[in-house]
Amino acid sequence: MLWPRIRVNLGRDVELTRALAPLLTTPENAQWDILWSREHPMRGGSGVRPLLPDALWYLAAESATVLESRTAPGARRGSGTHDG
Repeated sequence: MLWPRIRVNLGRDVELTRALAPLLTTPENAQWDILWSREHPMRGGSGVRPLLPDALWYLAAESATVLESRTAPGARRGSGTHDG
């Protein structure tokens, strides 16, 4: 498992592709899941968009999110190139 990643956007709303953000790439057969977000409605936020593997990622203005990499559904363990 990778260390969790923290996304912080101190500016305006942003849409980005994972290709433009290499620190957001995951090992083969993995995906990012949201562990915590300042934008969660329970914290007074406007909601969190899902993290789709091949879609644009939306970063709300002045927000913070903690991500964790997990094995993608249907992926076989041990079939990637980043096995430990």
